[in-house]
Amino acid sequence: YKVKEKTTEKEYALKIFFPKPFDEINEVLQEMRSYVALSHSSVVSIKDFFLSNFTKEGTCEFNLVMEFCDGGDLENLIKKQNKYLPNKFIASV
Repeated sequence: YKVKEKTTEKEYALKIFFPKPFDEINEVLQEMRSYVALSHSSVVSIKDFFLSNFTKEGTCEFNLVMEFCDGGDLENLIKKQNKYLPNKFIASV
């Protein structure tokens, strides 16, 4: 989803992952903390993450707030090309 922060009007991408069992949550949260700390110009940055929609069955949804890239995703770019991307192009992305 494309979302907007209310105070700054900055746009972000929100990914919602399928429900996760509660016993997997600590592992997922630990991994996300590592992603938030990661900073590289070629990697989409993770701004925040949170849990939502807790159920009686012991699951919840995992939400990831990421830098918004308006050029689309890599999967769609490859499909448009209908072939492998040239190394020169990949290096420039």
